[in-house]
Amino acid sequence: MAGRQSGKTMTGIAEIVLWGMSEPDQILWWVCPNYKVKDKAWRDLKAHVPKHVLDGAPREQELRIPLKNGSCIWIKSADAPDSLVSEKLHGLVGDEAGQWKSAVWYQGLLPMFNTTKIRVLFIGTPRGKNWFHELWLRGRDSGAYSPKPIAFRDEIDGQVVEATYHSFHWTSYDSPYKNLSVLAEARRSSPHDLFAQEYLADPIDNVRGVFKNVRAAVSLHRALPTDMNWLGVDLARKLDFSAYVGINTKREVFHVERSQEGWVEQVRRLAALCFQVNASANVDATGVGDPVVAFMKESGIHVREEVNLTNKTKEQFINALRLSFEDGSITIPDDPDLIDELESYEYEILNSGKIRYSAPENKHDDLVIALALANWGARSIPMGQRTKPVTHRYLPRVNGYVNL
Repeated sequence: MAGRQSGKTMTGIAEIVLWGMSEPDQILWWVCPNYKVKDKAWRDLKAHVPKHVLDGAPREQELRIPLKNGSCIWIKSADAPDSLVSEKLHGLVGDEAGQWKSAVWYQGLLPMFNTTKIRVLFIGTPRGKNWFHELWLRGRDSGAYSPKPIAFRDEIDGQVVEATYHSFHWTSYDSPYKNLSVLAEARRSSPHDLFAQEYLADPIDNVRGVFKNVRAAVSLHRALPTDMNWLGVDLARKLDFSAYVGINTKREVFHVERSQEGWVEQVRRLAALCFQVNASANVDATGVGDPVVAFMKESGIHVREEVNLTNKTKEQFINALRLSFEDGSITIPDDPDLIDELESYEYEILNSGKIRYSAPENKHDDLVIALALANWGARSIPMGQRTKPVTHRYLPRVNGYVNL
């Protein structure tokens, strides 16, 4: 875990090339956080892999570097789960792992080492106290940043197994190529927290993050609908997902769902959910949402509010959700996608002085918006208060719908 421009990438290149040269026929991956930074990793690897160990020219189309001993180094992207498929892996460098979703590692990549010796190097600047920080803590000696490896032992089927973690930390000042004038200017002109994160690699909460205490709000017990509930609905635009999030009168999130189905199937699903749990819907009616909201009403769904998301209205909903996390009045399930979106969601102060809320580039915010809409719907009900059920219009058949 290290500061910006402090040698993380060169460290990773040195390691993965040494792995490749040390043993034959290894499958080694360099996994970037997204497609846009794959080109940089590819250029750096091509420039620094010793020419005498290459088996011909690097394969540009495949982003693959073959070595003479049969080993190969591949460039992959963490935001393309379909490409993260392999018979087995022998080594992995996780580039800017703090920007990954935890599921990329735990569900996608870790199982590929099941039949090989696991050898992984994660590198990156911290992005709050997320899964990357938690993993880094496993190799940190208590009380100080220490290069002493930490071993964990367990017993499975009578056999002792061991995993060793080795954590390192350095700042941008530790780079032998540092430019002190640039660092001085960054320190003078940057917010304190931002400078600490980007240059000192201090794993504080995401300094641009909107929501605090997200992990403290995670509940391990399954929330259930109450007498009345609210459903926040964010309808898909372009390549996004539609998202539905349900919250009850105790401010407990009991339903989290994404969908890329057609509009008819989505409305069918929403109608069934609203009738089943007695929920009113707050719907993002921006753009494509407008005709779909009319379709939802025709289907008997009780649409309490149709929201046009402007910067002003988004700020209102997001601020209300932010306060719910800060005062501890909301609980959420242990849903990796929802947690990742909440922890990644950021604000930016524009030149006009206004605040703009958005997901980082190459990330989604559909679940955040759906949760904000659901939370806004529940705003007028004191926590835990029992309320009068809503009345839905049960239509016998609408546009081919079966009787609900």
